[in-house]
Amino acid sequence: MTLGGRARVAVVFGRLAAAASRALGRGSGGMIGGRVAKAICGDVLARLADDRRCVMVTGTNGKSTTTRMVVAALEAAGHKVAVNQGGDNMEGGVVSALMSNMDAPFVILEVDEMHMPSIAAQIRPEVLLYLNLSRDQLDRVGGVSVVEGRLREAAANSPQAVMVVNCDDPQVTSAAWDCQGPHVWVAAGLSWTADSVQSPRSKGSIVREGLDWYDDSLAEFRRPDPDFELGGDDGANSGFRLIHNTISEDAVKDSQSWDLSVKLPGRANRANALMAVAAAYEMGVDIPTAIRGVQGVVDIAGRYKVARIDGRDARLILAKNPAGFQEALSMRDPSAVGTVLAVNARVGDGTDISWIQDVDFSSLSGPIVACGEEGLALQKRLKEQGVEAEFAPTAREGVLMCEAGAVDVLANYTAFQDLYVELKAQGLFTNAPRPLH
Repeated sequence: MTLGGRARVAVVFGRLAAAASRALGRGSGGMIGGRVAKAICGDVLARLADDRRCVMVTGTNGKSTTTRMVVAALEAAGHKVAVNQGGDNMEGGVVSALMSNMDAPFVILEVDEMHMPSIAAQIRPEVLLYLNLSRDQLDRVGGVSVVEGRLREAAANSPQAVMVVNCDDPQVTSAAWDCQGPHVWVAAGLSWTADSVQSPRSKGSIVREGLDWYDDSLAEFRRPDPDFELGGDDGANSGFRLIHNTISEDAVKDSQSWDLSVKLPGRANRANALMAVAAAYEMGVDIPTAIRGVQGVVDIAGRYKVARIDGRDARLILAKNPAGFQEALSMRDPSAVGTVLAVNARVGDGTDISWIQDVDFSSLSGPIVACGEEGLALQKRLKEQGVEAEFAPTAREGVLMCEAGAVDVLANYTAFQDLYVELKAQGLFTNAPRPLH
């Protein structure tokens, strides 16, 4: 890494700005530290990334979890890794991540979809990992087609990169389709298909037949054969088989499989684990070692943690958009005595909450509490689907409206953060296990 005098000054002042932000209680300092460094030295990002092996992880849902799993896989192989923290996934946060551990030869970055092209062009990643695309923060980023275009641009900016892509999602498959580098296709699944009805290639229809999908107007655009896939996964527990498929020079398919058990709930997290192992493998980590690292991940920035609140064991689950909410609903503990749903509409969430109209809440039963700044709108939407819910202004008040016992809290970004920060400050989180679903 060759920084030069101006970049070194930028790093010094960036770190000072980050430390000051933390000391004043303004946050992690990730964004402001990077912004200050970038203002002093315009090409500091490229300089900090020089001669370092970088993975960029993006997609609508699962970025933080998959990033943490890739880090765990590399650390299990004995590698030093720099990573961005606390959701600081725009350019300032990426600069701070690279400054935070300048001796680490590996850098794993969670990156906001809209910032992918500019960041990829500067750091020249070794791997681009594309998870999925669906509606999210419509007021900030627009429709899915806009985001697909940004990821397509990032791939075009990265001819040196290996593309690790969820081949069950036509949107990210399309975004990676024309990339000049190698493709690693991962059958990670797609439970939310509403945003991939229309082909991003031809504007024709995506036709689904079992696991296969294809563009009815563009025959060559269809689901690629996966290099990594899941086996023995009935959706009922966290254990499954990870399958790696290879094709020999004489076109013979060979498959190897390993057991993998994740400690995070839901099929989405099993898919995240599969994607993480595939990326780590492309970075030189053997599959058994990558599995050992990935299956040690137990929580992501408070997600799935349990807090003891006046006799209630409240488990926190992040659900920030239609696809995320639908997946979170499938993670609910059937033994829970109540479910709390919390929705805000701040800048960090996206101020347009029309997306709640697209979530199918009809499977909810038992005591339900709608809360948050948009709790009344949520309560109305639930009633339209035949689900009766009480109202509470905050998620904590919602938990206290439930009986003593297990309670699941599904909250979008700022509602989740508000509750997590409050409970952490009061030391209410426990290590009590909760069932995985």
